[in-house]
Amino acid sequence: MAENEVHCLGKVMQFETINSPKVADVIVSQIEQLILDGVLKPGERLSPERELAQELNVSRPSLREAITTLKSRGLLRSARGRETLCGGHHRADPDGSLDRVA
Repeated sequence: MAENEVHCLGKVMQFETINSPKVADVIVSQIEQLILDGVLKPGERLSPERELAQELNVSRPSLREAITTLKSRGLLRSARGRETLCGGHHRADPDGSLDRVA
């Protein structure tokens, strides 16, 4: 973290810059961990977007961004209609040689 010098009441104080993670990145981390831990199984359906956003207490655009990221990593995939399923191969095995889960 970068430090910033702040002058307050004649004193010089050092504060570290606070960098909050994007909400979508936090969602990605949570869902990715559930997949990697085997809690979400291959082919398992995620809750509908509206419900999942409410369960996570996040906005739907943030959730959509996270789902897009997870799809690009091969951890989620789209199914018929608007369903989102767990699937693809794990990031630790990008070529899928150890574990095909789609």
